[in-house]
Amino acid sequence: QAVNLLDERLYEWSRLRRQEIVHGKDLAQALCAEIKARCSFVEQDFKGIIPALNARKFDVIMSSLTITEERKRAVAFTDKYYNTPSRLLARLSSKLSGAPDSLKGRRVGVLKGSTQERYAQKVYAPAGAVVTAYDTQQQIYLDLRANRLDATVADSVESALGFLKKPEGQGFGFIGPALRDAEIF
Repeated sequence: QAVNLLDERLYEWSRLRRQEIVHGKDLAQALCAEIKARCSFVEQDFKGIIPALNARKFDVIMSSLTITEERKRAVAFTDKYYNTPSRLLARLSSKLSGAPDSLKGRRVGVLKGSTQERYAQKVYAPAGAVVTAYDTQQQIYLDLRANRLDATVADSVESALGFLKKPEGQGFGFIGPALRDAEIF
């Protein structure tokens, strides 16, 4: 049996850096071995992963995809096997506190179609932040470094591994506590 898997982080990082993220791919390979299936990995932008799954471009999504009521109406989820909080990330010198009013007039980048985009639109935009959606998290990091953005709302594990622990993430960090909203996360 052949199974095509999408790991959005694998796509995201391999496309820009020609690297593989270990967690998603290793977990997927272990699952494939367990069910004795021949698996291959495919690439897909985050925004289109659910429509692409429903169009049968691949069979499984291996991604840090937050389970929401809206998404549960579109696809079947397994039990949650890990939880990564979303965090606000900015230059450590920015003097942002993480409170919505500290982002008034500031530019916040988010991944298109993500729960982080929903959160930023619900919490930060009404406080005066300018929320901009991007196709990839890597584009957001590039604009953070170039001072075209002041902050991002992102998955904390992806941000730590994909940006903060790398040389280009020097001078940046998480601001404020993990974000909480039962309706969104």
